[in-house]
Amino acid sequence: MNRDIPVLLIGFNRPELLKKRVQELIRENVKNLIISVDGCPELREEMQNTLNEIREICINQCQVSITLHEDNLGLSKHLTGEISKVLRDYHEVIVLEDDIEISENFLENMKRGRRILDEIGINGIVSAFSPVKRNKFLRFKNRWRITPYFNCWGWLCTREAWENYVLNISEMDLNSDLKNSSTWNELNKWQQFLWLSRFVKIQRTPYHTWDIQFQYMCFKNEMTNLSPIFTLTNNEGFDDTRSVHTKGKKPRWMFNGKVKSERVNQICSVPISQFFSKVIEPNTTAGDSRLIRIRNILRN
Repeated sequence: MNRDIPVLLIGFNRPELLKKRVQELIRENVKNLIISVDGCPELREEMQNTLNEIREICINQCQVSITLHEDNLGLSKHLTGEISKVLRDYHEVIVLEDDIEISENFLENMKRGRRILDEIGINGIVSAFSPVKRNKFLRFKNRWRITPYFNCWGWLCTREAWENYVLNISEMDLNSDLKNSSTWNELNKWQQFLWLSRFVKIQRTPYHTWDIQFQYMCFKNEMTNLSPIFTLTNNEGFDDTRSVHTKGKKPRWMFNGKVKSERVNQICSVPISQFFSKVIEPNTTAGDSRLIRIRNILRN
């Protein structure tokens, strides 16, 4: 719990959001902050000024390392390359993108989730995001749950969890890799069909995104991850014209407003975890139910 886990903050073309995230992390008593900003020639001077402000904010507050890339690597190569770089020097890292708003106690909760990974002996990641937001009618305690799904809106990754990650899966034999995975075989035929179609699409355009590849790795290696029942983060990137992957209308299950400040200390029961992974997530974040496909067809 006292270990200072570095935070990797990824930015591109939104200097005001980058500064906002740094202020939130300072509030959370971050000790080791690593900032990497992808190249964006149109905003280079503005971004450089913002990074100078951030250096001033961090003085006497935390150790900060800042990289402003000359070239535009693209989100996939930029983010995954920086994670690999950090995990060569550290055993774990907390990863944030500039549009992910964090709740109070975020860093404390990430450390607690990391401890639980060790206690229950699973090789996975700790995510701070859930499709369910705390409200006044939901009185029971927030707890960690086990899930086969990967949520990347504020997450902690260990060196062991990352070592099998491959960004370019174009040469992978998908069916052969997945057929012996118990996690994969627990999905129904429709879910398998939909995920396979996503993996095939990524094989054709391997650098379009990076998180689908991580989900592939979770299925292939039977990885189980931790997420909270109630979310600890919120994605501000929707409806922002500068966004790459979250541009456009918010999903119906997304919420507005601040996320609640709470401490997540324990893991929930198996039935609750199963309810989330088999009912809630397939209909929201994972989007692998027929209802999601019907909704997308109607929208288009």
